[in-house]
Amino acid sequence: MKAAHVYDEIVKAINEADEAAKKAKDDAANATSVLDFDDLKERVANSLQRSKDLRAEAEQVNKTGIQGLSEDLLKLNDNLDGISDTQLDIIERHQEIATEIDNVPRDIVDRVSDVTNTVNDAERTANQVTAATDEIVDRVNNEMMPKLQELQGIVGGNFDDIYDKGE
Repeated sequence: MKAAHVYDEIVKAINEADEAAKKAKDDAANATSVLDFDDLKERVANSLQRSKDLRAEAEQVNKTGIQGLSEDLLKLNDNLDGISDTQLDIIERHQEIATEIDNVPRDIVDRVSDVTNTVNDAERTANQVTAATDEIVDRVNNEMMPKLQELQGIVGGNFDDIYDKGE
């Protein structure tokens, strides 16, 4: 009867180790899909490896019988406690990541749109200034330069002569 109970406890421990490994793997996948945390990955990998080792050890105990079972169960229990602690750490870090994500500004699209509008306004203003400058250059070339050349023809040279005579 005791052996059956011990056997049931071993099976239960194997199942718990399996579930702990799956949970650790899922939590790790969720946590690392948001941000890459090497330390978290390493801890999860260690946890998964420990879980696999525990499963193999439990299966070996199951095959070989109950000899030394108490000691093995204590080790298994300690290892499960370690897995549980690792899971709690992963859950805590996952919550921290979720909080960090919640703190990311939600109006980034609006900010980008505002910057785009500002750039577009600046470009529109620059184009207006360019057009106005081109218009002034055209007026100088088309209206003032002919008059200036006409005046130079009247004076008989360039305007520097006028300034030299005035001194």
